[in-house]
Amino acid sequence: KGTTSSDAAANTIRITRPSGNTVDLTGASLPLNGSVSSFKYYVDTGKFVSSAGYYTVQVISRDAAGNIETPTDSRQFLFDANRPSLAATTPATGSLNKSQISSISMTFSDDFSMDMTATSLELFYDVGDTKGFINENDGTKNDLKKSFNTTKTVSGNSITFSLLTPLSTTGTQDGQYIARTTFKDVAGNSRTDSWTFVYDVTAPQAAK
Repeated sequence: KGTTSSDAAANTIRITRPSGNTVDLTGASLPLNGSVSSFKYYVDTGKFVSSAGYYTVQVISRDAAGNIETPTDSRQFLFDANRPSLAATTPATGSLNKSQISSISMTFSDDFSMDMTATSLELFYDVGDTKGFINENDGTKNDLKKSFNTTKTVSGNSITFSLLTPLSTTGTQDGQYIARTTFKDVAGNSRTDSWTFVYDVTAPQAAK
């Protein structure tokens, strides 16, 4: 007599990647374990992701015996290929500032939300030989870099950096400054942007 075997148990497949709410779709793969012979995946808008937004993906598997899983697992991910932008700054781009500056503030714009913990800021006193451009490795003509406190104040898509030492009110630090920031959104799209402003707290004096 020959022996026969049957498999009446439905297989189970679980989604393990992405583990969070964002995913880089480049090179993404779904590892299969056990006797799963085939699977289908379904995104809540169809089988393909073409426009930015949050999507929910669900996988249905079938084993060699033809058992089809009743799907119980799903993942939500964000597809966003657009970089965020710098919407506003204080001091403003190209502004002339006659009051003491002790902090720099920025507001960002994004289709979804920002990863504010990744935002960095540098401030340079523009004394180099190329006005409006940052000189960092040009011998003695480097622009002077200012230091910030480690504490950053975040409110929504806005962030404020406080200078370790406010700019002087004696006129010794009057001149043009260049601010450079690097920022990214929750999908990992990043951008580096910069702007200039003038600091002038010295009152004009009559010529003798």
